[in-house]
Amino acid sequence: MRSCIGACPLNTVGFTVDSLRRATKTAMHTLNSCAKNGENYCLSYAPVGNSPVEPSVIIVGKTPGLKTLRKFSGLYQSGLSMELSAFQSVYSEMKPALFNMLNTKTSFFNLMEIVAPDYWKGKDKLSQWNALFDDYNSSQVCGIQLTQSCDCCIHTSDSKEPSVEAIHEIKEGNPDCLFSSFIVTDKLEMIIFLDTPSSDKRYHPEYHFLQTTRAKSLISRNVTITSFPHPSGSSPATYKSIWNDPERIKRQYPNVHRAIERTREAIEGRILVHSG
Repeated sequence: MRSCIGACPLNTVGFTVDSLRRATKTAMHTLNSCAKNGENYCLSYAPVGNSPVEPSVIIVGKTPGLKTLRKFSGLYQSGLSMELSAFQSVYSEMKPALFNMLNTKTSFFNLMEIVAPDYWKGKDKLSQWNALFDDYNSSQVCGIQLTQSCDCCIHTSDSKEPSVEAIHEIKEGNPDCLFSSFIVTDKLEMIIFLDTPSSDKRYHPEYHFLQTTRAKSLISRNVTITSFPHPSGSSPATYKSIWNDPERIKRQYPNVHRAIERTREAIEGRILVHSG
């Protein structure tokens, strides 16, 4: 697993991979940008995710939250390698909801049977999904990279998502920071950001990624880039009573409805490419 912490210009504390294992405080940099609570955002290294050799799909969260940071730091300081600590920390609380969303609203697992048949074809999908989180070897061959748009938790004393101003400050301080964890090979077919894009002033990673030369290169290779609603409890459209009522989602949360439909159609388009 590659680590960017040593070369990062925003690592003003000077953490190394070794010193991070012994650190009592995790913040490696304090931004000028402030959250609504008046505190300056801090950056703490938490490169959570798996590292499959040749993923066909990359699923991308926004940034690690405080709970994820604490889990990663605890595992790493307990003696686990950085790669295993990162693997065991990813999406720990939302994996059931994410499976349900992808399985009930899209043909995602039909696509996975096509692009990674040795792992998925003819197998129980929920069992295989759980295994890619619980078993390191499964995570290497499942065809899915699980990662975040930034390898750092961008936080104050609470775990609210970072502001756009904080993201811009990070991009200015280290233009290579965002999306650097993506594992891109000739087998990559699709990138799914866990987010609901809109015209508000929040951080929407797909919008930022599409501005990069890397995204333009991938699009020229027919890699599909889309966003799908984040399966967290703070996202009202993922509450069970609403999730099972698509008309209510469409009526009350049109942006969520559009993101679901866009991803569903994108996945079906990938399947058609293979069947044609």
